[in-house]
Amino acid sequence: MQMCYEERVLYRMLSGMHASINIHIALAYKPPKRGVRDTWESNPRRFVEQYAPHPERLKNMYFSYVVLLRALRKVCPPPSSPRCGMRRFD
Repeated sequence: MQMCYEERVLYRMLSGMHASINIHIALAYKPPKRGVRDTWESNPRRFVEQYAPHPERLKNMYFSYVVLLRALRKVCPPPSSPRCGMRRFD
């Protein structure tokens, strides 16, 4: 079964967002423990296990961020304007 172009783009975007979430989980994997560590610690072994055999996951994450940045560029004014979509709601 072949997917159409839109389905492939959606799959890559979802895969990229999933990869981003898993990278953040690996970044703050081990919680603080009394007497052992004071801060959250990363788990590089988990990162390597998940992404070394699957480089397409990182490519999909990059693709998702590119799509996000292109969408933001269309919505927001140029970077010379410091107020990119920020409003105060009082």
